[in-house]
Amino acid sequence: LAFKNNNKIYVLTCGEDGSVKLWLFNTSSRLFSMEWQTKLPAKIYSTPAIVGSNVSAGNLFDIFVGCNDGNVYTLNWNSLNPGGVTIGQKFSTGKSVQVSPAVAESELLFSSSAGILQSFGRPVSRYILSGPVTISVGQAVTYLLEAADLANNVVKTYNGSANISISADVGPEGSANFP
Repeated sequence: LAFKNNNKIYVLTCGEDGSVKLWLFNTSSRLFSMEWQTKLPAKIYSTPAIVGSNVSAGNLFDIFVGCNDGNVYTLNWNSLNPGGVTIGQKFSTGKSVQVSPAVAESELLFSSSAGILQSFGRPVSRYILSGPVTISVGQAVTYLLEAADLANNVVKTYNGSANISISADVGPEGSANFP
């Protein structure tokens, strides 16, 4: 899988030894240098899928890799720290994954040798509550709660829940101020 980020060309490769490697292509020398590698517990036959808020210029990415141990793994990579990647959430499929995962509309889609297509909402890292900061007594207001994944993409659907509590300080003339 090749992609461009901040005017650099990267290639992600996976191997039968369970390795996932990120390579940087030097356009002057026409050579590749390895940025990082990580190892998953079994063989990998699929191509990874990559998602970020802005793949061409962003810096936080989720990389999804199907593995023969029956899991799809999420690798979290921050391009500002090119040498590092962490293994995040994993999704169990029950059988080996030899088909490349895909991401569409914030849904992770994959299949395994069980022949079942599965769909998962992307992992939520934080919730965003937006609305007015100061309101008057009796004023009707609307607040919006959104979920964001590790790459700061707003997640439309997700597996999880949020408990919301709102407190306010009473301001001058009966207004409420939300910290």
